[in-house]
Amino acid sequence: MKKTILSLLLLLPFAAQAQDANYERLERRVMAIEKRAFSGSAGGGEPQAMADFEVRLQQIEDQSRQVYGGVEELSHAVEELARKLDVITKDQDVRLKDLEEKIGGLLAVRATAEKNMPKQPEGSTFIPLDIQPEQHYQKAYNYLTTASYDEAEDWFKAFVDRFPTHKYAENSHYWLGEVYLVKKQPKDAVISFTNGLKAFPDGPKVPGNLLKMGVAFKRLEEFEHAKSTWKKLLEEFPDSAEAQKAQKMLDELG
Repeated sequence: MKKTILSLLLLLPFAAQAQDANYERLERRVMAIEKRAFSGSAGGGEPQAMADFEVRLQQIEDQSRQVYGGVEELSHAVEELARKLDVITKDQDVRLKDLEEKIGGLLAVRATAEKNMPKQPEGSTFIPLDIQPEQHYQKAYNYLTTASYDEAEDWFKAFVDRFPTHKYAENSHYWLGEVYLVKKQPKDAVISFTNGLKAFPDGPKVPGNLLKMGVAFKRLEEFEHAKSTWKKLLEEFPDSAEAQKAQKMLDELG
């Protein structure tokens, strides 16, 4: 549509020039007719010349009206196209503005969501945020059984952070402590076993946490703490399999 309007606009000057040329040509013809009609030629040719003049003049007027009409139609067409183009342009501007606002809104929502999304610790194993607790725990345990201790550590830590009250959270504290013992990080092991005891004081893993906490204290050469931990295990859970192991370790320490 823009090309059509431009073409019509370019034609306007040529139409006006053509109109001026027609006027000049018609004017010359009128002058020639007048000269012939009023030249004073002899005989009865004067009435005939006048008749010819009127015919020619009528033809000139008809041609002039045609020229004017053509230019007016062209001008009207250009104005109409320009009006339509203006309407279309305004409509496109409105749609573009609306689209920009929608995109801006979506970007703002996305930025807010990303800002509030839990961040994955740098340098740690990638753990999907939408994974189910059971799948999460199984993945962590699989890493443990395949001796992938770094990955197991990351997955068990993430589990107790994300699902602190889940039925597998107590086991996760315990296995995380075991991982630290394997990785020769006894201080972290003591912390993990302690966290398990605090979160689940009546849980089935209490004897295991006490037993391995004593092991961690022993590796730290905190022998008195190790003894007191194992004695607590013997007092509270004397019939457990962990109590038998604790008694053996106490005997070894003397």
